[in-house]
Amino acid sequence: QAKAWRDDDLDLYVSINLPPSFWQPTAMRHVLATIETFGLSPDRLMIEFTESAFVFDGRRSMEFVLAELHERGLRLAIDDFGAGHSSLSRLNEMRVSMLKIDRSFVGGLDEDSSTAVLTASIVQLARNLGLEPLAEGIETEEQRRFLLAHGCDLGQGFYFSRPVPAGEIGALFRASRADDVSETAA
Repeated sequence: QAKAWRDDDLDLYVSINLPPSFWQPTAMRHVLATIETFGLSPDRLMIEFTESAFVFDGRRSMEFVLAELHERGLRLAIDDFGAGHSSLSRLNEMRVSMLKIDRSFVGGLDEDSSTAVLTASIVQLARNLGLEPLAEGIETEEQRRFLLAHGCDLGQGFYFSRPVPAGEIGALFRASRADDVSETAA
């Protein structure tokens, strides 16, 4: 699908969520070979994993896999950060470029000041470590504004779009670009 979008002149990052069973050297080499077969640029791809994947098959093999992906130029993201067994010491070891803040934090921004403090702290932690924060589950303008005000420029959620079939991404992307141009011209 990423190749089809590229062939349609869509310059998109593509994120792939991989289950813990893929986090083994043999399976990841297959993923890398597939990327190369389609002539995709590794720097336009993001591989997402949850923290639980890091401990799935023992830490040593996971570190090896992460190092190989990093060397090939793939971007790596920790998905659902803060929802599981977060270990701050692991952030230095994982060679990731993005922290995806779990939707449970974003969903509680409007009702709970403690959640707001935690979310702002996760954003700041990511920034201090040189990682990009991305908030999941944005559903309101207020949530978007809060996150932007605290330095989280990237987000996903129903506020932006419901999930759409792959064939509709091109029209959605072009419409958003047209909106950006018209807002800039105004």
